[in-house]
Amino acid sequence: MTISASLSLSLHVCALYQVMLDRAVECCPNQTELWLALAKLETYENAKKVGRVFCATFFGVKGELRFLIKVLFCVMLTH
Repeated sequence: MTISASLSLSLHVCALYQVMLDRAVECCPNQTELWLALAKLETYENAKKVGRVFCATFFGVKGELRFLIKVLFCVMLTH
């Protein structure tokens, strides 16, 4: 297998994994690990969007508490 074919296959698997995780968080919105796995596959900007949806879905909170949860989500994302 050539390097370009291997890279293409890796990108395809990563995209497939991302689609599966998108569906998984829809089916199991209370599973924090799924949200973190999905965010880790995203760019930084898209990971922040995932964090916002996570807060709204999982906690249903707004304001200052939502901000604190987003900060914790970002900390969890980096570890």
